[in-house]
Amino acid sequence: MTELLTAMDVANQQFRRSLRGYDPRDVDEFLDRVSETIHAYAEQYREEKRRAERLEEQISEYTELKDSLQDALVMAQQSAEERVKSAEHQASTIVEEAQSRAERLVT
Repeated sequence: MTELLTAMDVANQQFRRSLRGYDPRDVDEFLDRVSETIHAYAEQYREEKRRAERLEEQISEYTELKDSLQDALVMAQQSAEERVKSAEHQASTIVEEAQSRAERLVT
C-alpha cells in the first residue's frame, strides 16, 4: 500500500503542465492516491466506530452490574440490621425470662 496522504500533500500537490493542461497520468496517479487514502481513513473510521460501540455495550453491562451489586449490598445491609434487631429482641426476651425465673426462685 502506498503512503497515506496528509492535508499538506493535497494542498501542495503540483502537476506538470502539458500542451492542453495538466498531464492526465499525473492527475490520475494523484487521484488514485487520494482515493486510497480516503478508503483507508474510511476503513479506520468504521473499525473505530465498531470498537466504540463494543466499548459502550461493555460500559452499559458494567453499569448494570454495578447497580445490581449496589442493590445487593443495600439488601444485605438491611438484612443484617434486621438480624441484629431480632437478636437484640431475643436477647432482651431471654434476659427478661431469666430475671422473671430468678425472682420466682428468690420468692
